[in-house]
Amino acid sequence: TKKPKVRDGGFKAYLYKAARHMALRHKSKRKPLFSLDALTGEPDGRLLAEEVIRTEERNRILHFCMDEMNPDYREVLTSPISRI
Repeated sequence: TKKPKVRDGGFKAYLYKAARHMALRHKSKRKPLFSLDALTGEPDGRLLAEEVIRTEERNRILHFCMDEMNPDYREVLTSPISRI
């Protein structure tokens, strides 16, 4: 196995690059839990108003957190698998 060369003081950069590559590779291997194409028809209307409000609030918080996140971390979470 070929060992990577690490310049003096470059270990932090090497470790970051290796971890980022591993995360992107792991993400590309994950299979979707279900296909959105398999969803057909309209919702059955049995969702409670509280559940809808909770879901909207959770989505709002998620989008806020993603906007505040380090751009490199956000890239790993949002990049399409085909780009990896």
